[in-house]
Amino acid sequence: MVDSWIKAAKAADAASAEEPLEHITMLDGSKLLWPYPPPNFFTEVVNDPKAVLGRGAFSVVYRSVLANGKTVAVKRLTKAAAADPGFAEEIRVLARVPPHPNIVGLLGVYLNDAECLIISEFGGPTLSSVLASEQDKFDWKSRLSVLMGIADGVRHLHGLDPCILHLDLKASNILLVGPERIPKLCDFGLAVELKEGFEFLLPGEHG
Repeated sequence: MVDSWIKAAKAADAASAEEPLEHITMLDGSKLLWPYPPPNFFTEVVNDPKAVLGRGAFSVVYRSVLANGKTVAVKRLTKAAAADPGFAEEIRVLARVPPHPNIVGLLGVYLNDAECLIISEFGGPTLSSVLASEQDKFDWKSRLSVLMGIADGVRHLHGLDPCILHLDLKASNILLVGPERIPKLCDFGLAVELKEGFEFLLPGEHG
């Protein structure tokens, strides 16, 4: 039994550059990079406190609406986060994940010299917030259903070729969607593809 965590592969040789984001096509044939941000995002959405879904050290997530009326989640990254090479790798990994009912789908990315937006399917409250606020109402039958959905999402990722490892699976990275509270995995900031050259590291070496 290997008592270890699987971590990211060794950095590829500098001569073999990764595919630029502007060249990546989504699995449905659409372009990854959007030419425009969601309508009124910079003029209205970012100035509306009610549109904020969550805040982190490196991003703010907003609720926004596309021109076709579809509600989406828009993660606005800080300049430091957008400049991190890990950001581009996260996007490359997400763009290769086939649709699954238990994984938040990536819709696209908007980039310019000053802004970086990641547009995804709209989710719901996090599992951690529901456990904290509705502990008495969240019965074990519901919890088991959520656990089964999470496991199905993880199985989907692990069944891909190459296998994708989330590496940051926790209650705050699980969204519960709709009245059925369908769990969806989100936040793939540490996710990696299990390719040749990956290392096995002892527990504790991965955050």
